Parts: sequence; C-alpha cells; structure tokens
Amino acid sequence: MPFILYTAIAPDGSANRRSGLFADVGVLDQELTRRGEVLVNFTSLPGFVATLRNLFFGRVRPLEGAEFARTLSLYIEGGVDLQSALADLEKSATSLGLRMAIRDVRLALLNGVPISEAIANTARFPAVIANLSRIGEHSGNLAEVLADAALFIERTEAIKSAAKRAIINPSFTLTVMIGAIFFWLTMVIPKMADLFKAMGDKKLPPETLFLMNLAEFMVVWWWAVALVLAAVPVGILVGRQVSDRFRLETDRLGWHLPIIGPMVALSNQAYYFQYLALMYKSGVVITEALGTLRMSLTNRYFLQRTKGVEGELRVGIRLSAALTNTRIFTPLALRVVAVGEDTGTLDTQLARMASVFSNLVSARVEVMAKLLEPVLVIFLGTIFGFFVLAVLGPLYSMIGSMGAGN
Repeated sequence: MPFILYTAIAPDGSANRRSGLFADVGVLDQELTRRGEVLVNFTSLPGFVATLRNLFFGRVRPLEGAEFARTLSLYIEGGVDLQSALADLEKSATSLGLRMAIRDVRLALLNGVPISEAIANTARFPAVIANLSRIGEHSGNLAEVLADAALFIERTEAIKSAAKRAIINPSFTLTVMIGAIFFWLTMVIPKMADLFKAMGDKKLPPETLFLMNLAEFMVVWWWAVALVLAAVPVGILVGRQVSDRFRLETDRLGWHLPIIGPMVALSNQAYYFQYLALMYKSGVVITEALGTLRMSLTNRYFLQRTKGVEGELRVGIRLSAALTNTRIFTPLALRVVAVGEDTGTLDTQLARMASVFSNLVSARVEVMAKLLEPVLVIFLGTIFGFFVLAVLGPLYSMIGSMGAGN
C-alpha cells in the first residue's frame, strides 16, 4: 500500500497538504470527492516510508496518550462531535508525534473508519486506548471507557516509574564504582608498582603481586575489558529482542533474583489485576479480557505461567482455581479473587488487588533502595580494602626496614 503525499482544495478554497496510506490514487480521489475536496497534486512513495516516519517521529508517549484519552472523553461527555474534538486536540498537541497521530485519526474518521480502528491503525497510541474504544463503541459509553483507559495508563506508568527509580540509583553507583576501579588499576597501582621496583628486590606478598600483574594487564588491555563490560548489557538487550527463549530465561532469572525479584513479581501482578479489573468493569467477558491481556504482557516468564488460565476458564474452572494452578500469585490475591467470585463483586475485588499491588510496588522500591545501598557499599569497601592492604602493607614494611637499617 503506497504512502501518498497530496494537496487537496477544500470547499472553502483553502489548500490542505496531507499524507496517508491508500490502496491507490483512485481510492484517494474517491475519498476526497466524498468530502467535497479536489485533488490537485500528489506524490506516491513506498509504504515503508510511513513506517520510517513513525520511527523517526517516535510513538506517542504513554502519558501523552493518557492525556489524549482523558481530554477526548471530556469532549464526548460534553456532546462535542469527534471531528471537532480531534481538531482541538491536534492544535493543542505538545509534540509533533502526537499531532501527526491525531491527524491520522481524523483522516481515518473522515473515511468512515470507527474511532477504535483509527486509533489502532496509527500504531502510535497505547493499545489499551484502542481496545477500550472498541468496547465503548459497542456499549455506547465511549467517554467513560476512554477515561478508564487514561487512568489505567497513568497507574501503569507509575509502576514503571517506581521500578526505574529502584534500578537507576544502584546502577549509577555501580558505574561510578567500576570507573574508580579502572582508575586505580590503570593510574594509581602502576605508579606504586614502579615505586616498589625502585625500592629494591624485597619479596612482595602474593596479594600485591596479583594486584601489580592485574594492573599491568589493565594498562595494556583496558579497552578490551571496557568493551566486554559494555557488551554484556548490550548483548542481553539484543538477545532479548532476537530470541524468545533467551528472553524467557532472563525473565525467569529476574523473577527469582533476591531483592529485585519480588518487585518484578509485584509489578506484573499489579498490571495483571488492573487490566482485568478495567476490562471486566467495561463488560468484557473474562476469557476475552484474558486473551487481550495475554497479548500485552511483556514478561515472558509471567506470560508462560499464566497462559493456561483462559483455557481452564473455558472448561468451567473458577478464576481463583485457575490462578492457583499457575503457582505464581500470592495467597492474598487468590483469597480476594475467590471472595469476589463468591459474593459477585469480582470487578471490585480485582480493582482492590490492583491497588494493593501498586502500593506494594511503591513500598518495595523504598526497601530495595535501602537494601542495595549497603550491599554496594560493602562491595566497594571490600575491593578498596584489598587495594589498601596490597599497596600500603608492603610500603610500610619497606619503610620500616629502611628505618631499622639506619
């Protein structure tokens, strides 16, 4: 499907320059004629240009998508038609990517495409907006579900932000530590080694000889060591992109790591229950909600453990029992879901669990930061303690021998 840049004359005589994917120029001309516009000129480009455009300008940031959904909800609730609402949102967009995405939605609506499909076709907005818009179109409560989508995105981003805060500070500290070790091994230790050699052939302790040999290696091969250290995280990121098996195993490892693992588990369960609560509240059948949820899960280990829930529900097993069979959810979550099924308040209980897990993630971030800081300090102290012992020990011994000789 070609990507066409075109200029059209509107009924009021103004010239509009637009672009979009069309089957051919004939389809474009028919659509313009239906809107009372006249095609003046056009340039047809390969379809991949649209993909490059999206990559160049980037996706709509999640919080921008949340603001878009909430504001559009207010317009609809106030009785404003979609075209007028989208025109206002396009003018007030704070980024070029968002402005282009809204423009694409407007053009799709003019061509008779439903709002949910128009949003999905841009491939820019968070998927939950399109999914809930589809539900709102069928149920007639589009404004309400858009507001729910905005709230869901904001809560999800809050969980992600908390997780990032927990990782960034220790990562920065570890990077500084590695830089300090590099400095000592390439700048300080070699000069101390020259001093030892100049002071005579006194036998040095094993730890000092080891440190001197390591420093000699680092002076020559520091760039190779730096490349290896940089290649490890890059290799992990690339491996996760190209290999599903590798991604599954790294997700499995992250789930079971001390300190970090509990936060990973809590954040994924918070997302799971929050999405289920939102879809169930909107009137979606639980099995259909689970199918949509499965496509949005990013942790492959969590996805593998929960992929059988939908099938078990289809054969008549209760949700609480199906979740128990995954052996991954907390006893509290299983108990609350069972209560929701028994009392007919499953949507309320799912929302409650989403809120509980979100609060637990925030608390875990604080605990994680407090746990990692002393671990890193002890690690750094041990390394530099070894440096001091290996360098100052023989230095004091030599100075003492010189003093005794005098």
